Amino acid sequence: MNLNYIKRYIKGDGGQIELQNGNFVDVSRRKKEAFLKAIGY
Repeated sequence: MNLNYIKRYIKGDGGQIELQNGNFVDVSRRKKEAFLKAIGY
């Protein structure tokens, strides 16, 4: 995932990422902590 294309993060079990093109991508519960650390959340 290219972090430059992330528009926002939506909280949830794993959560979802909204991309700049309007698509949504689910974040797995297992990878959520590493993802949040990578985006500085």
